Amino acid sequence: PYDYALHKKSDIAIVAGDVTSSADLTVAELKKIAGIYKLVLFVDGNHEFKEAFSRDRNFNLRDTEDKIRLGLADTNNILYLKDGMF
Repeated sequence: PYDYALHKKSDIAIVAGDVTSSADLTVAELKKIAGIYKLVLFVDGNHEFKEAFSRDRNFNLRDTEDKIRLGLADTNNILYLKDGMF
């Protein structure tokens, strides 16, 4: 596992997608990062959608985005930068 605390150089982490191939695992990893940094800026990548796509070729992107958004709802220092600005 990556040691975020060991490599911390600022109070802000920018996470530019492709964290894991699962929305649930991505949420868990972002919460670990949020425990170390004051602010986490997150932009999803294609890997966050891989698990859903492999299960159902007709999946809806918004369902995975909503799953990530809901998973992060209880963490106030993560900004999911999707369809907007902060």
